Amino acid sequence: MRQLVVEDHGHTEATVGVRINPLLGFGGIEALSVSNVESKFAVPLDDDNRDKILQYFKEHPWLCCIHVHVGSQGCPLAMLAEGAQIATDLADEIDAQAGCNQVTHLDIGGGLPVNFDSAVTTPTFPDYAEELRKASTRLMGNKERKVFTEFGRAIDAKVGWLASEVEYVKRAGPRKKVAIIHAGSDFFLRECYAPADFEKRLSAFKADGSVVPHGSQVFDVAGPLCFGGDKVRREIEMGELEEGNFVVVHDAGANCLSLFSKHCSRPAPPVIGYWKDDASEDGFGMCIIKQKESVEDVLRFWGTDSVQLL
Repeated sequence: MRQLVVEDHGHTEATVGVRINPLLGFGGIEALSVSNVESKFAVPLDDDNRDKILQYFKEHPWLCCIHVHVGSQGCPLAMLAEGAQIATDLADEIDAQAGCNQVTHLDIGGGLPVNFDSAVTTPTFPDYAEELRKASTRLMGNKERKVFTEFGRAIDAKVGWLASEVEYVKRAGPRKKVAIIHAGSDFFLRECYAPADFEKRLSAFKADGSVVPHGSQVFDVAGPLCFGGDKVRREIEMGELEEGNFVVVHDAGANCLSLFSKHCSRPAPPVIGYWKDDASEDGFGMCIIKQKESVEDVLRFWGTDSVQLL
């Protein structure tokens, strides 16, 4: 651990603490697990570092927070709750050593997984809360300590979807076809590069909005970028997609547009929000949350409007 030196210039409202790694190992997706011994994050909570943490909190009474985050998608609730329980036990040990409520803030991270297999949300936040209660009665029982969470994907994933027109369809061997749409690994970076770990549900619609009936035709749904792995889904059975149909990719509200890639210098799409509005003619209100990128926006990213000779 690096020693943090803070000069005493008087009272401060800053919350300063230590992030620990409870060393719980890997979840279901190695790249999103951060509680293994090789993790780049946090202080590993082994016996040696545990003593150092206790000593630092003793020497620096302005230390007031313990933070833990064991991983994201692929980490079961029991694993997330165990990490929170370990952080709670350490905070209680620090308080006992200090003889007061020194750890006033406990950050238990995020990581609540999202199911991408259906429209039903599971696990839910109440499911997670119940798992936390089972893991540690002290986590929610200490009224003098604020508990923080860092939920991201679990809040945003299911509130967004992407629709893209089918540009063309081609046969790929005796049993499969490829449907080309206008979004690929630029928008669905993880889905294209790590398809075994990240797989989205797809639906298909005709231009008039009617549903393309589900069928047994096998498709690769591919994007427009210039490499063979640019496929949003592989080997998926769908209805007979045709040019001019629309493919909807569900659960695209998290880790999609936020990871947008400049591969092939494609502009990012617009983001449109909608809501129920009984006063409107069709029962919905709509607005543009984020404008689509223009050609000028893309060129500006590459700095072509401000080139300077050195």
